[in-house]
Amino acid sequence: MENDILDSLEDIGYEGDVLQEDVFRQMVELGPQSREYTSLVSWLVQQLCEFCSMEEAVNPITGPDDASNFMMEISGFLREYGCPYQTLNDGPVTQRLDSKDSRLQLLDFLITEVQTVRMLACTNPAALKTTSFTTPMEVAEQYESDTARHLKLMLIALGFPKPPDNITPFQLFSKLEQKVHLLLPIQFGI
Repeated sequence: MENDILDSLEDIGYEGDVLQEDVFRQMVELGPQSREYTSLVSWLVQQLCEFCSMEEAVNPITGPDDASNFMMEISGFLREYGCPYQTLNDGPVTQRLDSKDSRLQLLDFLITEVQTVRMLACTNPAALKTTSFTTPMEVAEQYESDTARHLKLMLIALGFPKPPDNITPFQLFSKLEQKVHLLLPIQFGI
């Protein structure tokens, strides 16, 4: 995952010492205690805010004492932006980036979102910058395929909660099939 993140950072035009593998690894190990990590997160957030007309700011730390302020700012941004990852949104704010995996997940999420909004901006710039804030999820719904829309409507009609991000299509359709088999006898007296 680390190499993918480094490649993606280069792809989106990030420049800096963080692109060196040893600096990147050390930065990820320190997380919110690292000026480099918080500067990178701040830069990614700034990129997103420019495309999505958001005012939320995440400032890099100036010293180790600033880590809690950084955590509050990034948590506020992720909530407003609509981050789907529970590990980045739930639990005590100061502990959300305690693990290396969660720090990498945050970087991966932000980089992916930057790539996404840039692609959307190329195809339909008006979809991103509006007078009222539009979340990436709302923008994605505008471009939702008919198949995806019908699948979502079917899940809602059958009373399914939002499927977890890590569910496979086979698992999802197996659960759908089970639910339909349970409902058929009730609906048709079979």
